[in-house]
Amino acid sequence: MARREFLKGTIEMVILSLLKKEDMYGYQILRRLKEESPDMLGIKEGTLYPLLLRMMDHGWIAGKWIKAGERRKRHYYSITSRGVAQLKETRAFWKDLTAAVGKVIRATA
Repeated sequence: MARREFLKGTIEMVILSLLKKEDMYGYQILRRLKEESPDMLGIKEGTLYPLLLRMMDHGWIAGKWIKAGERRKRHYYSITSRGVAQLKETRAFWKDLTAAVGKVIRATA
């Protein structure tokens, strides 16, 4: 399976996890993903912003503009209660999935 396809199914969970810890603006999310795992979780701006919009449409995150300097504004994202519930559900599924995959891999190694 291509890295991109696998990442597609996990990046929302990762972003919700980051936003559960603190509100962030888009570039900050990109930077954090690169810091935490540059080779695995790094995504491009062109991928992130449509994803954030989709997550807002689902009601998992909310956004607000905050002044940053005299003329600049940053769009900060925060997790909603619906997003917290989604994160909890996704983490439970992720835990079960990785346990099952690990079991099969160990049994066939």
